[in-house]
Amino acid sequence: MKKRKKTVEDVLARAEKLFQRGTFPLAKKEFEKAQKKLKREDIADKIEICRREAGRLKAKELIKQARKAEKRSDLNKALSCFEQAVLNSDEEWIIKKIGQLKVQLGNRNALFAAREAEAAANYEKAAALYARADQAGETGNLLLKKAKCLVRAEKYTEAVTTYKVLSLADSGDRYDYGLALAKTGHIRACLDVWDGIDTADVMFAEQIRTVRRCLAADLYDRFEKKGNPVVIYHDAHYLLNSADPGLNENQIRLLKDLLEYCKYECINELWETESFDKIADLLEPAPTNMMPHLLTLYAKIWFNLATNDGKHLNTLIPFWLTAVYSRQIATKFGIDTATREKVREKLLEVLENLIKKQSDNENGQQALIYLKIENKLIRELSHLADERKDRTHLVCTPLYALRSGQSDDIIDLIREKRAFFMDTRQYLETGAYYSAAGPCLYLIKSHEYEKAIDILEALPPEIRSDEFFDYAAKLVYFEFSMDCIVNDESRFMRYFKTVPALFEMVPAYEEQFIAKAIAVEDWSTLKAYEEALFYIHKHRPSKAIRKTLSLVMTQRAMALYNEGQLGRKAMQALTNKALQLYPENEMARGALKSTMIYLETQEMDQAFRRHKLSKAGRIARQTEFPEVQDQYFDYVESIFEDLQKTDFSQDEKLLILNEVYASAKTVDWKHPVVGKMRMLLDLDSERKYE
Repeated sequence: MKKRKKTVEDVLARAEKLFQRGTFPLAKKEFEKAQKKLKREDIADKIEICRREAGRLKAKELIKQARKAEKRSDLNKALSCFEQAVLNSDEEWIIKKIGQLKVQLGNRNALFAAREAEAAANYEKAAALYARADQAGETGNLLLKKAKCLVRAEKYTEAVTTYKVLSLADSGDRYDYGLALAKTGHIRACLDVWDGIDTADVMFAEQIRTVRRCLAADLYDRFEKKGNPVVIYHDAHYLLNSADPGLNENQIRLLKDLLEYCKYECINELWETESFDKIADLLEPAPTNMMPHLLTLYAKIWFNLATNDGKHLNTLIPFWLTAVYSRQIATKFGIDTATREKVREKLLEVLENLIKKQSDNENGQQALIYLKIENKLIRELSHLADERKDRTHLVCTPLYALRSGQSDDIIDLIREKRAFFMDTRQYLETGAYYSAAGPCLYLIKSHEYEKAIDILEALPPEIRSDEFFDYAAKLVYFEFSMDCIVNDESRFMRYFKTVPALFEMVPAYEEQFIAKAIAVEDWSTLKAYEEALFYIHKHRPSKAIRKTLSLVMTQRAMALYNEGQLGRKAMQALTNKALQLYPENEMARGALKSTMIYLETQEMDQAFRRHKLSKAGRIARQTEFPEVQDQYFDYVESIFEDLQKTDFSQDEKLLILNEVYASAKTVDWKHPVVGKMRMLLDLDSERKYE
């Protein structure tokens, strides 16, 4: 059958159907076929709609392809797709995206261009291209490469700006950064960077010396132009403390003068703003030979700092006390001695009140301890130095002497004036605080035993032969041992070995130790004291130690017995041993008597229970304690009374009674119960006789 030819109406109907389905490209073709014959305006409108909608669909597909290409970093394909999509879409974001991709592609190409420019020694262009490539997110430290190119292009200012944001580990990079800093006038910053380069290169060392000389010249120039004295001070301080400043002796002397002048200029400015912490930084480390006006300044600064923060109290005390007791400074207190003394006491009161305000915290509590020690010692030293001008500078506290390096001179003075001291203890203790071990004694007083031991044992062996150091060390070990005993630490004997020698030096410590030992009640602590006393008794026997050891042994034995940790026989052995050490130990005697009475009574009780009447009698007869005999006759009387109540026959009763009587009369034939038994036995004999 012949196929029917499509009419224009059929074509138009298919076009409408495709249009309704949204298949715009095909619908457009069918509408165009119909339009050739019909030439209708409505069909032309639909053809235009199909054209636009087909373009949008194509643009949508192209955008999808472009985004996939961008994710794969295929920027060229992404750009091509977006450019085709924009032909069929009027969306503004696509136009912006095309612009961004063009920039990204340009930046990516910049890395290759940068390398080519650097190879061609066009460093300025290379730096710009490296920066552009870095912005594009290219890998590699491109900013560092940019900075290097800027240095080679002699664009030092831009190079410094770039280097500032970089972390430099390589010596070559640090060298380039330092060079850029030097070229831009940042001389001190250049040296700070170059000081971190570890190299033995001779030419580089000479470069550093040259830059240091430039810094010295710059310092003088800034000083002449009245530059910031704080900055000048720190830069001058840096130069003078450099291993090789590259300056001659005259330049160094001038630099020291400049440093000193700037220091006090800084202090003047900082004092006006009450920046005392910054002043303290300028003044540290303190000079060893301090003139009175400088000592006064230090005392005032640390007072102001301690007023706001208690951590500075212990630094304040030596400066304040040394200034207060200084005879040169005292001349400003008044014209006569009485006035000066009154001012001195007032200043001491001011210091004490400041410390007491902070006595609720650890800083204040420790400072009160230190103040008591330092004030006592400097007062003694003030009397010791008398009025001789060549000794007035020696009137200072131990901690100040340690700072100023005067300790050895003061120790010589103490030795020279030994007759001044009341006893050996005062002499040794004063010298000990001024010895190298002095700081350990302060720590002991504030109960920082572990720290004191650590510092003491870290001191070099060559300074340990001094008598004052020896005394201080023994005292530290003694106090630490005592703390270990109180806290039930077994390691106390490690440090107790020097204690007998300390007691030999200063018997007062032995008395102190004995008093503490006698006052203890806890048996575990008594054990430690007993061990310590045995050690002392072995190496330094004395009547007082023997007596104390005897008492402690007895007290510990009684404590253990009362807690059920010691038997009677062990108790007897310990008390006997205690009495051998000290026969007049009444506590031991009492304990031994009580123990013996108990033991004899127990033995006698067992004899009665086993019907060994002769043994029980022997114990009662041989005992030296009336209490044992009394107990014996209590048993006998009980047997006698119980015997009367039994159902035994008369002959059995008399047999037992006769045996008991025979034993009892050997103990005490005059005892009333013996008399009762004898009467009963006599009556029985009379009845038998009748």
